[in-house]
Amino acid sequence: MVRELGALTLTDVAASNDVTGHQSHSGDWELEYQAGKIESSVSVSASAQTLWLGALVNPVATADPGDYSTDLLALTPVSYWQLGDAGGVAADLGSNTNNGTYNGGLLGQTGAINGDNDTAVHFDGIDDYVEFA
Repeated sequence: MVRELGALTLTDVAASNDVTGHQSHSGDWELEYQAGKIESSVSVSASAQTLWLGALVNPVATADPGDYSTDLLALTPVSYWQLGDAGGVAADLGSNTNNGTYNGGLLGQTGAINGDNDTAVHFDGIDDYVEFA
């Protein structure tokens, strides 16, 4: 993934496979993976490594701050696709007249909000898509 990210962004990339941050979080400052020529030997100065007591973490959405679907539909969109369908049809939740057809994609995947039962679709970024009439 590091190599692909570097290729997509035309940059040199370094990443870690464990907790990056203060040792009190079982972290370290070593970036184990590199793509391209990384010109710095450390990502954060030695003094900052000692003084900063935090750790870098992946953000995880834990709750929907409101009723997203209701709030969105109140804006009366012409069409709205949740892309969480279980079957081969991408249901239009706005006007209900512009349904789409999934061409590839893995349906029924875990959604973005931790603990929420809504599902999602995973597109491969190559040839998966939804066709709308």
